[in-house]
Amino acid sequence: MKATEKDYFLISDLNRSMTSMILTSFRLIGKLLTERVIIVIFLGSFSQNLIAKESNITSSSSMVFTSMYVQDTAKVNGVLVNQAGTPVVSATVFLFSNNGSLLSVTSTDTSGVYRFNHIAEQNMSVTFRHINFEDQKIIFNRDILKNLPLVTFLKDRNSVSINEVEVIGRRKSGIVKTTEGFSFRIDEAMSHLTIWEVMKQAPLIDARDDGTLNVLGKSGVQVYINSRKTNLGGNDLLEMLKNMSSENLRDIEIITSPSSKYEAQGNAGIINIILKKQQNEGIQGSANLSSEFAHYSTFRGNVNLNHAKGKVASQLNLRGAGTHNRLTESFDYIFPTIDLWNKSFLDRNEESNPFGATMLNDISLTEKNTLLIQTNASYSSNELDWLTTNNFRSIETNVEQSHIRTQTLQKTSNSFFNVDVNDRLELDTMGSQLSIGGSFFTQESHAKAPYTVLDDNEEYFFQTSSKQRVRNFSGQVALHKYLNPSLSLDVGIMSNFNRNTSNNQFSDLLDGKLVNDPSKENDYSYKEHIYALYSSVNWKISEKLNSTMGFRLEKTDIDGFEKKSSQELDINYLNFFPNVSLTYSLNNVDKLGLTVGSRISRPGFWELNPTPVFSAPMLYYKGNAFLIPARSVNSELSYILKQKLTFLANYSRVSDDWMQFQVTRPGSDTVMYDRFNYGHNDIAGLSVNYYDSYFEGRLKINTNLGLNYNIFRGNIPIRNVNEQTWMKQLRIRTDYNIDKKGDKSLYLSYFYFSPFASAQGLLMSRQAFEIGGMMKIKNFTVQVSGRDLFNQSMFRTEVANGSVSRSSGTIDAAARRFVVTLGYSFGNMKTKKAESVGGAASEQKGRVPN
Repeated sequence: MKATEKDYFLISDLNRSMTSMILTSFRLIGKLLTERVIIVIFLGSFSQNLIAKESNITSSSSMVFTSMYVQDTAKVNGVLVNQAGTPVVSATVFLFSNNGSLLSVTSTDTSGVYRFNHIAEQNMSVTFRHINFEDQKIIFNRDILKNLPLVTFLKDRNSVSINEVEVIGRRKSGIVKTTEGFSFRIDEAMSHLTIWEVMKQAPLIDARDDGTLNVLGKSGVQVYINSRKTNLGGNDLLEMLKNMSSENLRDIEIITSPSSKYEAQGNAGIINIILKKQQNEGIQGSANLSSEFAHYSTFRGNVNLNHAKGKVASQLNLRGAGTHNRLTESFDYIFPTIDLWNKSFLDRNEESNPFGATMLNDISLTEKNTLLIQTNASYSSNELDWLTTNNFRSIETNVEQSHIRTQTLQKTSNSFFNVDVNDRLELDTMGSQLSIGGSFFTQESHAKAPYTVLDDNEEYFFQTSSKQRVRNFSGQVALHKYLNPSLSLDVGIMSNFNRNTSNNQFSDLLDGKLVNDPSKENDYSYKEHIYALYSSVNWKISEKLNSTMGFRLEKTDIDGFEKKSSQELDINYLNFFPNVSLTYSLNNVDKLGLTVGSRISRPGFWELNPTPVFSAPMLYYKGNAFLIPARSVNSELSYILKQKLTFLANYSRVSDDWMQFQVTRPGSDTVMYDRFNYGHNDIAGLSVNYYDSYFEGRLKINTNLGLNYNIFRGNIPIRNVNEQTWMKQLRIRTDYNIDKKGDKSLYLSYFYFSPFASAQGLLMSRQAFEIGGMMKIKNFTVQVSGRDLFNQSMFRTEVANGSVSRSSGTIDAAARRFVVTLGYSFGNMKTKKAESVGGAASEQKGRVPN
């Protein structure tokens, strides 16, 4: 039998003395629902009338039942209890008239009882609110319900409705429209995977094993956990997602249009990982070992431990890896003005040993006060063995002019540490909260690279070394306040201070000794202060129309200095970021959405580092200490049909856009890869996504078709930028559970990207095919997969710098590989989950590489 939150049982001739018997029946119903049995109970002599409509009765262990009495004397009394029969204390109860006027407000006492007295007889409605439960509105008619008890159900925020589960009670995966984007629901069959593997299945997300993480074709996605930005970035974030079990994962929110309460950083949106909250006390753990076989072998391992007892819940993630990869680059560089053709080939072997730990602590200081502490630490040592050959020929005669061979063994180390502390105070039972947080993080990297160059049998030697350090101190105060059941307010202030310094040396070998060459050295320092104020209002205008409106105001002061050019950077700017979102429900499953907002994209700290990294004396990469942030205005129109078919049309205009360019000065054979603010980028896109399941949820199909039109306008030091191009993409993923429990499964995945011309140049088409399977035996899980089976995901590029130079080449990262993963889970599988803390510095941590 199915029923909605607004559905009710009508039971006549029942007085208060029978309340305890009803509660006993409710406990029995909850127990049977938990055991995945769908039943209909007739209350025998206690029931003369039973009216039930079809809808969403929850099957979660957090179900709440409400008994309400409408008396002849115009009293409305009731009691709230959970599934175990325990009273729900301090829930807020609103009583409204038929025209929506607020008649009275009360709250449940220590017995879960609420009372409204001396209320004029009329048609009324009651709205219930508690921080752990979804709002519920009950409408009752005095002519029908007079002298009759009304029984209804409230829905836990983490609960699942029966129309989302199979007969055995398993939740079905699917996509749901939210005010700021979409929510991807996770089913039980996905609990055997890592969070990264679940992201690869999620609609609208492009997650690839090379580290690519895009939403709707846009890069630079911000990753949050439980609505708080993660403290890790770069490879550390990727390693955490690849090593984190999805057993406690509930939903993945795809926030394509973040409201003003979120940080303004990033133009690609937010992926918010929602973990299950507050379950039974105990200990839970999992361990995983993974091997990847490609040109070389890579090994990864992790241990996840969750523990909860009393007022403290903790989560510990330990991870480590030994990676060995090969990358080759084959390029032709043509210099027409000097009749030179450089055939370049780079063979790079990379060995890395990253280790990391994340500790989350959730401490309940009082019933309403919670202290959240998150600590992250990571360290990696890396060796890059590069061998580059450059064969120089005449374009006209094709006669070899010279040959240069460059070899280096670059050794680097990276360390990262941060701590976030957030004190959260619940202000009322409606969900209002005040939080105060502080954060500190530091990142440090060291690199030393000796180069041996053989130029037409003449050998010479030079060495580069660099040290980069990033420090951040920050604080924030945030208030989330419900003004009434349909209106909430978010306000907050934040302060961030960043300091980024880089020191480097360039040394030549003279008479057997290394001698510094100051003319080739380039130290720099960069200081940044960000002060932010935001306000956001969420207003439920009607049952079908919901809105979010707000703004974010940021004041930024930047001071920088580059030693080589003796150039100072002094920038002060004020940014205003408005945001408006509207969501209209056509019915229970079909929704329309419209959002307009503004964002900012600040360069990563490594992108500001001007220290050159050489692959050959005439070929190097560097950052630009004088990049300024890019500003974007975004609009999106969305429509979701039956939670299966999603249409999105979007438009963005990015001002002061920046990216990495290949640059050659006139008359030179040196190729430099540098970053510049070139101008603006207009992006118009259309995306269609289909996600559905068949055969009782055993077959899932996820298909995405995207079409983007881009315009790039501007200039860089050597040329103008003027490109207009279409980009088409197709992604298909099919998952099939061989058995009903989902203990055995297979999947197929394919993606295709058409050729795409950006401000940088032309990127040729790419595609990849992947196949895999999983089998679970008790607490053990074995996964195997073959990725990029036909080796078609290589990067092929073409770049033209007017008449000065042009190039074409291929980058092969050996993406084709065979992967085997063995996992083991142990302990109490219903464990209290600690919340992730997003400190005030979370926006800045995403700018740090690993």
